[in-house]
Amino acid sequence: MKHIAVIGGGAAGLCAAISAAFQARACNIPVQIHVFEAHAKLGHSILATGNGRCNIAHEAFLSSDEQQALHACTGAAPWDLGSCMPSMGANNICEQEKYIEQATQALPYLQESQLAQHPHNACATQTTHDVQGASITCGVRDQHTAHNPQAAYNPQAAYASVPLEFPFDSNNPLHHFHNSAFVKTTLERLQQAALHGEIACIPHAHANSYDAALSFFSHLGLAFRCDDQGWLFPYSNTAKTVRELLIETVQRMGIVTHALTEVSELAASSSVLSETTSFTITTSERKKYSADAVIAAWGGKHSHASLALLGHSVKTVPCVPVLGSLICTYPNLKKLDTIRLRAQVHIVRTQNNTSRIIASEQGEVLFRSYGVSGIAVFNVSRFVHVGDVVSINALNMPISEATEFLKHKLEQVKILNTKACWNDVLYGMFPAAFVDVLCAQEISNNVSPACVARALCDMRLPIESVKADQCLVMRGGIAINEVDAQTLRVSNSSALYAVGEALDVDASCGGFNLHWAWSSGILAGACAVNTWRDAS
Repeated sequence: MKHIAVIGGGAAGLCAAISAAFQARACNIPVQIHVFEAHAKLGHSILATGNGRCNIAHEAFLSSDEQQALHACTGAAPWDLGSCMPSMGANNICEQEKYIEQATQALPYLQESQLAQHPHNACATQTTHDVQGASITCGVRDQHTAHNPQAAYNPQAAYASVPLEFPFDSNNPLHHFHNSAFVKTTLERLQQAALHGEIACIPHAHANSYDAALSFFSHLGLAFRCDDQGWLFPYSNTAKTVRELLIETVQRMGIVTHALTEVSELAASSSVLSETTSFTITTSERKKYSADAVIAAWGGKHSHASLALLGHSVKTVPCVPVLGSLICTYPNLKKLDTIRLRAQVHIVRTQNNTSRIIASEQGEVLFRSYGVSGIAVFNVSRFVHVGDVVSINALNMPISEATEFLKHKLEQVKILNTKACWNDVLYGMFPAAFVDVLCAQEISNNVSPACVARALCDMRLPIESVKADQCLVMRGGIAINEVDAQTLRVSNSSALYAVGEALDVDASCGGFNLHWAWSSGILAGACAVNTWRDAS
C-alpha cells in the first residue's frame, strides 16, 4: 500500500487529499492518505473567508455562457454549474474533442508573451490598473507638483501621458494573481485533464465547464449564488457548508486526519535502484509516519516554520503578509474611525522627485483609528512599499470634473442659503465627521472649487506599514521556478508536491486565492497518484 501525507488541512490540503483518494480508487491503487493540521479543526481557515460566507471563486473563471446563465437566475434562486452547457455522450469522441478545442480557445487567459509583461510577474512594478479595465495612464508628475510634496495631483490627469503597456483587465482572472504565468499553466492543465476525464473527482460526463474547481464542488452537491461584484458564494451563504462538505467527503473516503498535530521534521530518503523517494514525517509529539509522497499545503501563520522543513534543498521566497489594512498617518484619524466611503484608491510612490501610481482600485474604503481598510485598500496593499502614499479620491472623478461639479453644487446651495459655505455643501455628500476633519486639515471656507476638488480627489495618507495581524494571505513560499506547473511537483523530488499558499502565489480579494487553493490541490492530489499508475 502507498501512503500520501498532506501537511496542512486547509482549503488546498483538503482538496488534495480528496482528489488523491478518488484518483486512487479510479486507478485501483491501494493508498492511505494522512492529513496533518496544526489547528484543532481541519478547514478552520475556510470558515473565516468571505466574512464567514466563503467567497469560493469569481465569475471571471466562468465561460460567457455560464456567466449568462448565472446572471439569468432571478431573485435569490440558486445556480448550479453546467446547467447551461451542452450534454455530450461519453463515447462521442469527435464531439468531445471539438468541445475541448473550443473551450481551450475560449479560455479568458493571456498568452505567455503577454503574461511576462504583467505587473504581477515583476519584482517591482510601476504600472497601475483600474477595476473596470480602463486604460489609466501613468508617468512623471508635472514640474509644478514634482517638487512640492503638498501640491495635489490628479492620478488620471496630472501625469505625463504614458499609456500602459499592459492595462489591467478585471475580467481576466489571471490579472489578479502574483506569478500569473505559473497560475495560467496550472489552471489550464487542470482544465484539460478534467475535460479528458483524467481527474477522478470530476466525473468526465459532467466536466463541461471552463472551471474544474467549481465543477468539483458542484459534484459534491454545492449550489452557488453570486453578488453584484461577481463574487461566488455557496447558496447557503455560510462557509460552514463548504467546510462540512469537504470534511464529510474526507471521512467517507477513509482519509486519516490528525488535528492539533504540527509536523516538526520532514526527512527524505531516495532509492537509486527504484528511483523512488520515501519520507519520514515527525510530529511535535515525536510520532513518526512514513509516506511515499508528500503534498505541502501549509499556509498562513505556519508558513515560516513549515518552509524550514524543506531545509536548503528547495529554493524559497521569504514570507510576508499581504492583502490587509494600511497603517497610515493623518491628523485626527480617530475621528474618522468606522466611516465608510466608496472611493478610488491609489498607491503612489515617489523616487528621485518622480511620482508614479503603482496600483489603483475602486471600492469601499473603511477609515480606522490607525489608517484605512476595506476591500479596495486590501487589494492595493499587495503592492505597498514603506514610504508610499495612499491617495483617496472620494469623488471618484478627475479633479477637472470635480471642480465643475463642486462649483455648480455651491451655486445650487446658495439659492436657498446665501451664506452657504463649503461645509454646507459637503455635509450633504459625506458623513459629518469626514467633512469636519477634511475641512480642518485641507479646506477653508474661502477657497476656490478647484482647491476643494483637489482635497477631495487627492486625500493623502502616508503609509507606515501593512497591518500584518489583519492580512488575509501570506506571500512567499516555495519558489515557482522550483515547481513543475503541470503537476505541481517540486522539481528536485520525485514525490514532493506543493499547493495553495505553500507556493509563492497570491491574488486579490474576490475568490481568487481560494480558487487557487481548490484548483492546485485537486491537480496535485491526482498527479501524486498518477505517478504510481504510470509507473505500473
